[in-house]
Amino acid sequence: MLMKKNVITIIILIFYYFNVFPQKHINGLLFSSRTERISDRTSLILFDDKALMMKDAFRIDFDLTIWDIKQFGYILRVINETKQEINFAFVNFYGEDKIYLDFHSPITHKSVQIPITKQDIEEKRWLPISIIFDLKSDRAEVISKDFSYSCEPIGLKDPSSIKLAFGLYGLNLDVPEMAIRNIHIEEIGGKKYNIPLNEINGEKVRDDKGRVKGIVKNPRWLANRHFYWQEKARFKSDPMTGISYDEDKNQVIVVDKNSIYTYSMRYNNKRLYISDDLLPNVNSGETFYDEENEILYIYNLNQETQDKPTMAIVNMKNYSTEYGYARIGTELHHHNAFVGDTKKNLYIFGGYGNHSYSNKILKYDYKQDNWDYVEFTGDEIYPRYFSALGQGVLPSQILIMGGIGNESGKQEHGGRHLYDLFLLDMEAKQITKIWEIKDIQSGFVPCSNIILDDDKTHFYTLCYPQYQFNSTLQLYKFNIIDGSYEIVSDSIHINAEQIETSVYLFYNNLMQEFYAVIRENTENKYAEIRMYSLLSPPISFSELRSESKFSFYWLLLFSLILIPVVLFLKKKKQDWNIPTLHRNSQDKQGIQTKQEKDRKNSVFVFGDFTVYDKNGRDISYRFSPKLRSLFALILFWYRRLDLPKIFVSLGNECERKTYRREFNRVL
Repeated sequence: MLMKKNVITIIILIFYYFNVFPQKHINGLLFSSRTERISDRTSLILFDDKALMMKDAFRIDFDLTIWDIKQFGYILRVINETKQEINFAFVNFYGEDKIYLDFHSPITHKSVQIPITKQDIEEKRWLPISIIFDLKSDRAEVISKDFSYSCEPIGLKDPSSIKLAFGLYGLNLDVPEMAIRNIHIEEIGGKKYNIPLNEINGEKVRDDKGRVKGIVKNPRWLANRHFYWQEKARFKSDPMTGISYDEDKNQVIVVDKNSIYTYSMRYNNKRLYISDDLLPNVNSGETFYDEENEILYIYNLNQETQDKPTMAIVNMKNYSTEYGYARIGTELHHHNAFVGDTKKNLYIFGGYGNHSYSNKILKYDYKQDNWDYVEFTGDEIYPRYFSALGQGVLPSQILIMGGIGNESGKQEHGGRHLYDLFLLDMEAKQITKIWEIKDIQSGFVPCSNIILDDDKTHFYTLCYPQYQFNSTLQLYKFNIIDGSYEIVSDSIHINAEQIETSVYLFYNNLMQEFYAVIRENTENKYAEIRMYSLLSPPISFSELRSESKFSFYWLLLFSLILIPVVLFLKKKKQDWNIPTLHRNSQDKQGIQTKQEKDRKNSVFVFGDFTVYDKNGRDISYRFSPKLRSLFALILFWYRRLDLPKIFVSLGNECERKTYRREFNRVL
């Protein structure tokens, strides 16, 4: 009865673990395509050293996404013992309205076409692919999008010894730019192999039990793209180039002195829209795109020439342009811009100019062509610049975070870093302070944008120490409730010496990608524009390391070890005597020596969480913070036991109060 109760408890906790701490889908292998040199293209060979003997029937499952519609190539080859092949390829020869996956048997010259849409590729959709080989009936069935396609005969013997080749292999050298993940091979009623492709480096491919099952050449592991930024573009432009983003078309809008052009983040190309004399000289680097109404605002808050317009309002549907002449009279460096309603009204907040910081909220009415101050009630926001702004949980809410400023707004009173979060209710015209962080040691500012996560519990922004000449920016993830944060990306170098240098963060929900855009100004009278991408969800470096090592079998092994330990402790509970906690130095030395001898297959939960394998090697790095939390949950279920007895039995020497205090801290 006791065993049954404990087993049920462990199962519940494992279930709780996988639901409360869901594993992020960051695995996969990206293939270098036929655009690269042959020596640089990606190949993945499974079961090359020891071919799989398959009898009667077997199936191969994997997730596939095509990254480039222009690149034809071979996805998979199933190779038997006589080196005969079954091919699975991506075909794009006959136009974008007729692209497909081709399943072909050169043995029997039979094939079947599996349709794939242009939208599938443009949105980088993961397509579950299942190929069932019926060796008895000499036929194959391909399943995609819940549709089945049959090909027969295929010419494989029953039984057959097979190996699998993804990407580059043999004489046919074409490889599409594709990604695959979650390979599953199963002999019907027999052996199974799960190969998640969750490595982050190296050329060895392992199954979910840690056994090497293949070799990959020129790998590009997708897990790394959830932590390391990928540079997409770099070019020079005018010093005050404006930057905006259109999520619907997934393009960055770039406005220089006389033109508007877009950069496609999906296909890495430019497109010119307006040039020469079509734009007035309102060049100030200030632009904002109203995506809902497809309106691009190009404005100058401090236009000195009275007869020249300060605002160009461009309808991006037909590129018609209206001009405005309203002016504020100060430049307001690093202010924030947003559209607060659906009436095509542009709002700006904060900024620095005329030796002062601002906390004003101004609204531009394009019909009246004027700027008006908007009054808000509630908590006060200190004047500031370098703050971040973005959409709140509700459509009527705006979040404002951080920056540099002070209470008075006067530069002579000194600016300081501000680490706070405010909520603007645009309907109630009310400001609410949510939190303020006061224990940050190293100073940083956020970029101009805030990106809310899907759960609406956290937000992302790029942060960097703007006061350093050679600085780096990283993606930060903040908790909306309490301001706790973590760094979830590698760094990007930035020279922030010039005040005009600006950083922007954008997000495309369809592509599940973050984009960092930097306008880095120099003294050479030009700006360098740099663009980077990062796959979502972004992860910390510790998560990157732990995700590549974690598997369900580690969790199962951990649970199987814990169950008998807990049962043994419960059985012996009444028989244990609490050892003396204060020992002389000789006793302590003896305990230390014993711990060193017995540290094999052991777990230490106080101080640094430490785990040793059967050889006494420290494998703590394999246990992610989530797995350590599961350990704490299991201990929590048994908290009614006498903790000092349990912990002392594990070799610790702290006093009872220390145990209970540390245990409660962990919980």
